[in-house]
Amino acid sequence: MVDISRSPASFSYTINADRSSNLTWTAPIVSDAVFTLVSNTGSRTLPLSAGSIACDSVYLGDQKSYHILVQRNGFASQAYDSVFTVGTKAGTYPFSQVQMLPQQSRMLMMTSSDIYRISLPDFIREDSISRHLYIPKPPSELAASADGTRAGFVFGPSFPQLFSPMDFSQNGYYPIWINDPVQGQAPVVPNRQTGFSNNGLLAMGINLNGSPSAALIDVTVDPNTYPHHNLVWKDSANTALPALSDNGMYVAVTAPDGSSGRVFKNNSGAWNLIGQVEAGDLYFRSNSTELISIGPAIKTYDLSTTPGGNGFYLPGGTFDYGAHVAGGTLHRVGFDAATQDLYVETIDAYYYSTIHIFDGVSFALKGRAKAFVRPTAETIPLHSYSNHYHFLSTGYWEKVK
Repeated sequence: MVDISRSPASFSYTINADRSSNLTWTAPIVSDAVFTLVSNTGSRTLPLSAGSIACDSVYLGDQKSYHILVQRNGFASQAYDSVFTVGTKAGTYPFSQVQMLPQQSRMLMMTSSDIYRISLPDFIREDSISRHLYIPKPPSELAASADGTRAGFVFGPSFPQLFSPMDFSQNGYYPIWINDPVQGQAPVVPNRQTGFSNNGLLAMGINLNGSPSAALIDVTVDPNTYPHHNLVWKDSANTALPALSDNGMYVAVTAPDGSSGRVFKNNSGAWNLIGQVEAGDLYFRSNSTELISIGPAIKTYDLSTTPGGNGFYLPGGTFDYGAHVAGGTLHRVGFDAATQDLYVETIDAYYYSTIHIFDGVSFALKGRAKAFVRPTAETIPLHSYSNHYHFLSTGYWEKVK
């Protein structure tokens, strides 16, 4: 006997662009089949007539495997059994650093062998530095000015390699020399460089006569005509890296003993100590006199005010970020120069990193971005945020929703 009220069916599984998925079949199935979805969090069984099931969330860098089973009463030969993976697709090669150029709607992306200029928001590669310059070693320490007119990097221990972000053909190394009582003229090689000002100052850490120092180099000085004149400021015997304001008027650096952040102001070429702030990671807000110190709490300081009798500026704002994030261990706290936002990253026991984005002035929560950062034998994914995007160093990016 044949039951003609039930038709044979074949099944098809597809994954959509929004990472949802569809299981479809070619003939009506009303009550003679059950659907079972098995994942690493368990299994769920329900009739196909339910129409849909919300089983999991997929985040940046995720690759999740599932097992689908469909069984039909009386149609054993038409059972469906398949294993599939839902995940995110890498949008670029693995990279080590991203530097945003908001005014030009571009970004610079540094990999282990090259630096690319990429247009936004379409993420099209426009140029690579290797087309214009031989790169003998992996590049590092990428820095760019806020106005997008200057950039530089190093090849390990080397003089800074400067280039124009919008025209990679304009490039060249910049030698740094000091007067030495024995050699007469000695090279200075940065071990780190942290930022460019719009007027051509490059903040870095150097070794000066065998001692670590925080320093500022003026790359607008012709090093061949005026050697020894490009080192314009240094804080000797200090391993801390300096923070530099966009306009080149202020520099801040953690004191050698770590007790405070020291603030210097450029007064006609003389860099004078004008006050101190609480110790922490130091950042300058663009187009303002505000300095941000990130320690156990985030504190902001207006450098146009007068320090107290002890030489310390009073904080204008304080944000206890630890009280506003939950669900994981605190990992990184930082400031995004492109948006002027603050961000706090937590990582939970399942290797999910959540970046909480806060307004840099009001400290209000603006959004969250989540990614899978489980390390492998080859790499440890770094989750970062800039200019309304979040990135995984393994090659993933996504607009923050």
